[in-house]
Amino acid sequence: MKINALWGAQGLIFIFIFSSILTRFNIPFNLFFIFSATYSVVYLLTSLFKNNSSAVAFHYIILIYVILVFLFSKVVDLNVMDLPHFWNWKSLSVFMSALLAHLVVLKTPKNNIIKTIMFIRNISFFMIVESFFSFLLPESINFFISDFEAGNRFTSLLTPGYVFTGFFLILGYGSFLYLNPSSRSKIFFIFLLFCFAVIQTKDRTSILTFIILNVFVLYKYANSRTLVKSVLKKISFLFKVFLMLALVYFSMSNFSDRKNFMSYTSSLDRYVLFVRGINITKAALPIGGGPGSQVRLMTSEKIPFNQKLIEPKKELIRTGDFKNDYEYAKAYLKNKIGDNSTISPHNTYLDFTISLGWLGILITFYILIVQIRSFLLISFYNGRNLYFLDAIFASSIVIFMNTSFVNFTFLLLIYYKARSLESFQPEKPIASVKNN
Repeated sequence: MKINALWGAQGLIFIFIFSSILTRFNIPFNLFFIFSATYSVVYLLTSLFKNNSSAVAFHYIILIYVILVFLFSKVVDLNVMDLPHFWNWKSLSVFMSALLAHLVVLKTPKNNIIKTIMFIRNISFFMIVESFFSFLLPESINFFISDFEAGNRFTSLLTPGYVFTGFFLILGYGSFLYLNPSSRSKIFFIFLLFCFAVIQTKDRTSILTFIILNVFVLYKYANSRTLVKSVLKKISFLFKVFLMLALVYFSMSNFSDRKNFMSYTSSLDRYVLFVRGINITKAALPIGGGPGSQVRLMTSEKIPFNQKLIEPKKELIRTGDFKNDYEYAKAYLKNKIGDNSTISPHNTYLDFTISLGWLGILITFYILIVQIRSFLLISFYNGRNLYFLDAIFASSIVIFMNTSFVNFTFLLLIYYKARSLESFQPEKPIASVKNN
């Protein structure tokens, strides 16, 4: 492999993997942001006048804006509500590292973007092999799983946690589909491999995203110009979706010890966190609390808890009753207010809006436009060469709604960059409208 092949976005992936491996030796993953920022600065200096675009300019504007707000906050008291961790330098430096990583991806040459996607695909294949070891090895010697507190879930050696393992597997699966769209005979076998690995993470968000991504894949093969073929293919599509769901359920039952996957209690917890996050976003306007503040503002007593408890319980116990468990979720979060603990909003959109205020709302609005546009293109323009990239973006709504990836969105930005490669034709698209 040539050294220049690692230059750009692929270098960020190598740094991510290297930092993840270091965590196995109890070295904090925060080193990734130091390595990434250093690498990004060097790369950007050497390509200062290359591959510039409006997206690059917008990122530079954001970078300058957050620096100016931070400096201004040290001169003028902008923290009128006395919010904790208000525009903290340490958290801001992490966010700036993420912005620099975005710039590296946006300025990466087209051929290196394709090589990066290939690299992510190959990483995901390695993770599949790891998932089989994770399933077969006893817990006492199994270093492919997380600790007991995290639920003994499959965690690749190349990622810092099971959530990232699931995310990389999904990106790898999407990468395979994009790079090999005509390998129709292989897709079912590849699906089985990735399905097994994703299920081993026992992560609801990853599994649900994987299911939705595959619904889009099956939908691609269900379109036809002729009415009879179209009806038959739609029936076949529904049948295949049913079979896929049955297969995933069977795999969950036999290859995973997580029996409460369909439990709604986690969804109630996320909903309560979401409402709290909206409440905090309003209170932190117009400039937000600064990057990293969201995990502290969730439990800040400076912002009152405005979710009414209809039936407050003296003893917090989940009973399985929907109404009671909803009250439990609200009461649990309310009792956290003022205890100086940190709770993630588990929502990338809220990460932006809480930390950056109106600017975060603008960024969130743009991300949603990209994701919704991808969904509409999937629905009405099935023959596109970039169909599988749109499928990744459309299904990523689930990830953004349920995880905090604000500092790692550069991974998804790699595929956003690939969308501009209109001249790149991986292979002849399968089941295209033309072939029907």
